[in-house]
Amino acid sequence: MLFLTRARKFGMITILGLLTGIIMFVAGMGYFSIATGLIFGLIADLIWKSGGYASASRAVLSHGVFSCWIIGNFLPFLITADTYLPTVRAQYGDAYVNELMTYLQPEMYPVLLVACFVAGIIGGFIGCAILKKHFDASKTRSTSTIKLACPIPGIRGLVARSAQSKSHHPKSIASLHRSNERVVVSS
Repeated sequence: MLFLTRARKFGMITILGLLTGIIMFVAGMGYFSIATGLIFGLIADLIWKSGGYASASRAVLSHGVFSCWIIGNFLPFLITADTYLPTVRAQYGDAYVNELMTYLQPEMYPVLLVACFVAGIIGGFIGCAILKKHFDASKTRSTSTIKLACPIPGIRGLVARSAQSKSHHPKSIASLHRSNERVVVSS
């Protein structure tokens, strides 16, 4: 989710999908991951763009759709099984391939795709909660705070930390202004 706060231009999620697919291909997972990374990355990009790059619900939905790229790692077992299975059998043995193929039946692929989407949605909600907890200044409990201008675009407010830690910031980074119970750090 932090990546989505930085991805304010169309194509960033698609590029991430492409890079993820290439990494999976280099790792030996087959070339289908490149195609699924591009397809689901492009769809996720369109969803994120439709939310104006600011909608939390579109960010979660975009994350759920993007997470479906993982199906590309399993497509060689379905589409090119006659050429892919002998290489897997040579690396892992007959028992492994036979057990794996009992789970990777053709009717399981839609279930796997839905599971990827649901897990992506859950991950999106967790990411939103973490962003809200760690980067939302309105949720601070202490009245005495140190406020740092947040360098991450898309996160509203200021990052606030408790002034109880009394950590000193280098003078080259910020200048300190004292007023009542607050220490405000401005860049």
